Amino acid sequence: MDELTRLRDEIDRIDRTLVAALNERGEIARKIGLYKKARKLPVFDASREAALLEKLRRLNTGGISENALLQIYQAILTQSRKIQEDL
Repeated sequence: MDELTRLRDEIDRIDRTLVAALNERGEIARKIGLYKKARKLPVFDASREAALLEKLRRLNTGGISENALLQIYQAILTQSRKIQEDL
């Protein structure tokens, strides 16, 4: 196996892990949405999202730029809110 194939196999393994984690995250977002709906709480919590993004900035080790990481997570948060809003 050449180096490029080996590296692509590693990316494929990571992608499988990411998809599984995103599905798990989506299920938890749905449960949170049900909780909020039952208690008539708003879906969007600006302070929670800001704190989460700040925490993610601190966790970033530089394999991806801070800007790219934040863009990815903003898309994830948008989809998590959509899951909750669609309940």
